Amino acid sequence: AVVSTQSTGELKSGEMDRKLDDLTQQIIGRGKLVQEKEECAKRLREERDKAREKEKKVSAELVTLKESVNSNRIVRELREELLDEREKFRKLQLESTLFKNAAKEQLEKEKSVNAELRHVTSFSRGRNRSNNNDNCGESAVEGASG
Repeated sequence: AVVSTQSTGELKSGEMDRKLDDLTQQIIGRGKLVQEKEECAKRLREERDKAREKEKKVSAELVTLKESVNSNRIVRELREELLDEREKFRKLQLESTLFKNAAKEQLEKEKSVNAELRHVTSFSRGRNRSNNNDNCGESAVEGASG
């Protein structure tokens, strides 16, 4: 009976040792899993932080690019406006030139008409004087013969 108690105790003790070893291995395995998960979480946090830094840099570059695009758009709009204004200026210059030429032509016509009027007026005055002289002479002749 003593032998069987010892063997049962040994069984129980051996079984206990095996269970203890199993539990130890489970604890070690779980510890490794926890450690792996912690390392993975740490790596993910580091990657997240790097991604955030990259995002900040990209955001800053995006702001710079937007400003550049806006500047380019403004420059393009100003160039288009300048071209439009130049075209308007050319049209105004052309209209001004046409107006000046028309005014010169009108002035030349008026000078020509004025010169003709002076000529006609001076000719007419000269004729009237000679007619008056002729009339005066005729009246004197008529009065003497009358």
